[in-house]
Amino acid sequence: MNYTAIIVAAVVTFIIGMLWYSPMLFGKMYMKAVGHHGDNNKNNMVFMMVLEFIFNLVTVWALYWIFMKAGVTEMNDALMTAGVLWLGFSLITTWSNNMWANGNNTVMWISSICRLICALAAGALLISL
Repeated sequence: MNYTAIIVAAVVTFIIGMLWYSPMLFGKMYMKAVGHHGDNNKNNMVFMMVLEFIFNLVTVWALYWIFMKAGVTEMNDALMTAGVLWLGFSLITTWSNNMWANGNNTVMWISSICRLICALAAGALLISL
């Protein structure tokens, strides 16, 4: 098991998420869509960031495990596998939950596209490191 690749990919996906939800990209749109003004969770922010990194670590490890079991060794296969897993599990589950909860489509798409980019980045890193 390539622990270095898993940790690097988890760090990179965490950084992608931080940038994605920053005011430079989609942070303001996301906060408006969820009804936050940026000060509601400051007391929990460190805890939530640590949890988010752990979530990224588990997700990247699971992707690595699937790659190893499926014999994925080429970049094209890694990107296709990550993309198909995102489509079949992440997007569809998120969309279904959003539909049944009468959720906000803006929130769903901002989050889902971020997860796609993270999955592709993690897949590329796991194969190349």
